[in-house]
Amino acid sequence: MSKDKGKIEANNITGGIINIGGEQNNYGDATVNMHHSTAKGLDNMPELILTPDTLATVVDLLIPLVQNDRDRRALLTRTFGIGSPLLRQVDWTGNADAFATDLASYLANFGEVETGKPALWELMRTVRSMVGTDKQQHIDALRNALYPSAKSLGDQSMSSKFTHGYALLIGVGQSAYAPASLPVAVKDIQALYRILIDSELCGYPDNDQHIRLLHDAGATRAAILDGLAWLKTQAVADLAATIIVYYSGHGWLDQSTDQYYLIPHDIGFNIAGSALPAEAFSKALHDIPARRLLVFIDSCHAEGMATAKEMMPPGFVSAALPKGLSSTLKQGEGRAVFTSSRGDQSSWIRPDGTMSIYTYHLIEALQGASNKPGDVRVHVSNLMNHLAKAVPDSARTLCQAEQVPFFDTAAEDFPVAMLRGGKGLPAAGWNAVESESRETIQHITNIYVSGGGIAVGGDLNVSNGATVVGRDNIQK
Repeated sequence: MSKDKGKIEANNITGGIINIGGEQNNYGDATVNMHHSTAKGLDNMPELILTPDTLATVVDLLIPLVQNDRDRRALLTRTFGIGSPLLRQVDWTGNADAFATDLASYLANFGEVETGKPALWELMRTVRSMVGTDKQQHIDALRNALYPSAKSLGDQSMSSKFTHGYALLIGVGQSAYAPASLPVAVKDIQALYRILIDSELCGYPDNDQHIRLLHDAGATRAAILDGLAWLKTQAVADLAATIIVYYSGHGWLDQSTDQYYLIPHDIGFNIAGSALPAEAFSKALHDIPARRLLVFIDSCHAEGMATAKEMMPPGFVSAALPKGLSSTLKQGEGRAVFTSSRGDQSSWIRPDGTMSIYTYHLIEALQGASNKPGDVRVHVSNLMNHLAKAVPDSARTLCQAEQVPFFDTAAEDFPVAMLRGGKGLPAAGWNAVESESRETIQHITNIYVSGGGIAVGGDLNVSNGATVVGRDNIQK
């Protein structure tokens, strides 16, 4: 905002109401002239009533999110979009308190970004998606205080899309090395894709600028690196980007060098020359400048993505994910790494063969399984809470096995998707929509397979009816 337009000095306001709808208002030591000739849509915009208390609340909510230039640009870009004319008048300098105060004044003076959508409230809605439930309640109360006469502020239409969401979904199903083929990996990413792009669920834009799939012959080493480079490009262009990277496939450890490899479709006899070194994967992730990056690894042994000894070339073994790798992957601000199991555990497939247990419950979580009524977005913590309980329970019940997900995060809680298209849960909570969620999952898979549980990795044990994908050693 320009320094000479619409500025409110919060410490000079001693009382009264600032009514953004008149020409000039004097309250104690406060004199505010909002320059209404510059406000867009002023004649029809909802009346904004700003008291010293509500202004202080707005400023307090903003201060933690505007500590530096990068945070400020990310917040406003996320709210108003890249290239918004509104941003051209913003003065990005000053300490957090002064910037937040000036910003509140500027947006109040600006008016509406679209009919029925005041700029100040659009910012508050973005802030709401970035804070905890206690502050969300303050913002909900703030809405009625700021706009008491407004019946609608465009909440439904603006909340139906997760416009700053980007995802790269990798499922190495068919492998050039036939024993390493893993068909369920493709089923997993296809199901996840359908949930993410559903405008009534996660709300990711359905185009190749926001979400891409790599599977079967398309999940080559070069394609995976190109996909990560694409995410870097998107994050550079969108400072408010939230990025998901989902990998489902195998991993091998070279005993002679301790080098760990992800196994793409085009794995060849020369492992070092055809597999994807974990270091290269990690570096490509580090090059993505997104402040919100969530990495999923769902594979044979999710921490090691290991396959059976019978599938290993000489000198390569099944192994847990090196301890330093998850820590390396999460380095940087706003990073989280989820794996579907830990240690020597297997990542199991549901008995109906539709997808892995882990992905099934991830999709449940993305539909609100761990959210509360009033939430409009799904956060990292919601995913963690549901996966931590549901995956071990299902593995024991369906497959008589142990599978405990692993979470490694250096990030504060952040939203990763819309919740039911921004409508959130009904007052009765998850119980009221759980059956609907199951029907949704059944619809998107449309695959019905009977029989025992199928585990990704592990020895095939026919005594309990469970089938293991990825190993040839059969135990009876």
